[in-house]
Amino acid sequence: MAKTTVFESVVSTGINKNLPILDDTTTSRVVVNNPLLRHVFFTFGEGQVLTDHASARAVIVNILEGKFDFTVGGTKNIVTAGDVIYLAPGERHALIALEPSRMSLTLIDVESMCQTQDGDVRNTQPDSCDPSHRGHHGSCGCHGHEGHHSEHLQEQGDSRLEQQDGDR
Repeated sequence: MAKTTVFESVVSTGINKNLPILDDTTTSRVVVNNPLLRHVFFTFGEGQVLTDHASARAVIVNILEGKFDFTVGGTKNIVTAGDVIYLAPGERHALIALEPSRMSLTLIDVESMCQTQDGDVRNTQPDSCDPSHRGHHGSCGCHGHEGHHSEHLQEQGDSRLEQQDGDR
């Protein structure tokens, strides 16, 4: 997948047709990828699992089809089509597809929202930053924490996610 810029509009069509739900498989397709955010579609065969992990980015998950047992911060939730989950940066989460399912998620780089283009920290929007990082560098403590947490998504457009417990 070619990277897009924050200021470039993109129309992606035929995603469901080109990303079918396959038995015993988890697949993904990155449809937007720029320094501020990444938007990814996933399909899960029944019983597919994403083990416990966290992202340094804020995440919005949209359940598009099917049913998941989606654990957030140790609390299990049954979610179905039309449900939305917000994951704060660093929040531990995991899921099991209870039936063939689709979801999309948007990862938002909160740290880049806390910085100006030249790398200085913005003092005007402290609420956009992870509150656990505040106080380290001005009113927004996000500056300087790059790479602190691991990402669970691959950079590739089409991929089959491999379950590697050590990476999550």
